[in-house]
Amino acid sequence: MTLEGKKVALRTDLNLPLKHGEPEKTLRFNRYVETIEQLSNEGAKLTVLAHQGRPGREDFKSLKKHVALLKDELEQDIYFVESILGSELSDTLEEISEGDIILLENIRFMSEELKNLKPEKHAEGIYVNKIAQNFDHYINDAFSVSHRPHASIVGLPEILESSKGPIMKQETRQCQKVIEEFDSGVLVLGGQKPSDLIDIIKTNIESVEKVLLGGYLENWLS
Repeated sequence: MTLEGKKVALRTDLNLPLKHGEPEKTLRFNRYVETIEQLSNEGAKLTVLAHQGRPGREDFKSLKKHVALLKDELEQDIYFVESILGSELSDTLEEISEGDIILLENIRFMSEELKNLKPEKHAEGIYVNKIAQNFDHYINDAFSVSHRPHASIVGLPEILESSKGPIMKQETRQCQKVIEEFDSGVLVLGGQKPSDLIDIIKTNIESVEKVLLGGYLENWLS
């Protein structure tokens, strides 16, 4: 499949830790940049859909400052579009050339993005259709948020021709390998989202001998 000349929406994860209000690059960020660079080199007119934080938290910020980080890594200009409302996105897509990159403002600024709905319900909404009308193809490379039934994750693939990004392919292969080879053993969990981790424990508790907790979850339960 060639993406040259196509208007491509890439759902990725540029959610970064903040230090004194400034986003900091991480290993995961660098991996997602590789996907962006690859699609740019293939000649796609690329729009990056991403988020930073979640409502109610201190890290729920604009992606404006992420533009400089992407520009530094990719060594090319990044077009920043603040809203899907109006004609800003469609106008910018018409102006840019093959290989150019647009970063769309924090996708979670739109309340419709965070609704937990079935794919077909998201696909019926004005929000998803407003985004989809600008693109020829959708790529999901945001493995870290793909367990969520959010609009940009499950709604857009219902309308647009879609495919997995390289990180998504790699991570799902590794997960499948674990599922196929895992019999019993120790489940080791860490991270900063207790609700997600508790769901994992509930799902896997019958097939493991022990659960070892670390990081935020351990402190949260202490």
